[in-house]
Amino acid sequence: MNRRIIAVCIILLVAGAYIHFVKPVAVPLVKPFSEFPVVVGDWRMINEDRFSADILRVLKPTDYLARQYMNGEGRVVTLYLGYHGGDKGGGGIHSPKNCLPSAGWFLDSQEKLNVHVPEGRNLEVVSSLMSKGGRAVLFFYWFQVREWAMTSEYALKAAALWNSLSARRKDESFVRVSMPVDGRGGEPSGTLVRFVQDFYPVIMEYLPS
Repeated sequence: MNRRIIAVCIILLVAGAYIHFVKPVAVPLVKPFSEFPVVVGDWRMINEDRFSADILRVLKPTDYLARQYMNGEGRVVTLYLGYHGGDKGGGGIHSPKNCLPSAGWFLDSQEKLNVHVPEGRNLEVVSSLMSKGGRAVLFFYWFQVREWAMTSEYALKAAALWNSLSARRKDESFVRVSMPVDGRGGEPSGTLVRFVQDFYPVIMEYLPS
């Protein structure tokens, strides 16, 4: 057997043993989502959703936020933040590639976009156009592990592994924004880009680094 393959297997076994036997430390949010502002720039909260017990039993978040915000142009964007802090009995992130189709949504198109956010960063997001029952909705989403943002489930697993090995942490977050494509004119992706640019710094104030 190739020595590299043997070395990789040993590393994986050691990492697996470490994760199995070393109890991770639960990491709280910097601030609870209940303190998340209702006004951000030109955006004002118009609705906040609370999930049923059945949904929470599936998602198992440490904390979550589900709100609708409207800007001065009357554009409504839905924001979902799901935080999983590594609590005992908590769950991990449910991939939108599985959750949305299982709820009857069809994927019409998908691509990755770079959004220029404050501090000179380019944030990569997944842009998915999905439809259900004659409705079309545009989604942007990404995963966040400490200061690392990513769009791939494989990258999420790698970041979670490193987080556990280096800091005994299992905290991770899922961020999703969406708005209907309703034929009113204007560019939905442009609205979501502006929303992410306005909200990204605020979101990062709540997530542990």
